[in-house]
Amino acid sequence: MTAPQASPAAVLSVRPAEPGDTEALLRLVRQLAEHVGSPEAVVMTASMLSEALFGPGAFVRALVATDGGRVVGSAVYYPTFSTWQGRTGLFLEDLVVDRAWRRRGVGGRLLAALAAVCVAEGHTRLDWEVLASNTSARAFYDAIGAQAHPEEQLRRVTGDALASLAAAAAG
Repeated sequence: MTAPQASPAAVLSVRPAEPGDTEALLRLVRQLAEHVGSPEAVVMTASMLSEALFGPGAFVRALVATDGGRVVGSAVYYPTFSTWQGRTGLFLEDLVVDRAWRRRGVGGRLLAALAAVCVAEGHTRLDWEVLASNTSARAFYDAIGAQAHPEEQLRRVTGDALASLAAAAAG
């Protein structure tokens, strides 16, 4: 694929995702998985994503960056709550920019738009995680003033460990 010829600033717009964007969002999720070396990890289908974003009880939201109607980037996020502060925030699950549009300001535009959503809705923080191995993303986040919190480490329970922990609640 050849890189776009026009300047992103001239043609790029950012808006909330719409149901017709689901396939493009899934394409970007798959690109991200390939970028970090885990293409097999994506098991989500377009139907699953559509349900998460637009189905009854959906709490996941997304912004998309478009160039003439084509989705070239996305920010998928959801609300959080801090019991220490008693305030809400947003958690950025994935920020993805199409390969042909990377290093053209798309990620910055998406993050700025998401920060504007945060402020407009009265949230007090915007959080996300970044893989330690993703040095280009870490440099980008450092450049916009994002701070790492080395005292916090992600923990995750899945599969048999999750089932075992759930069984402990039963009894």
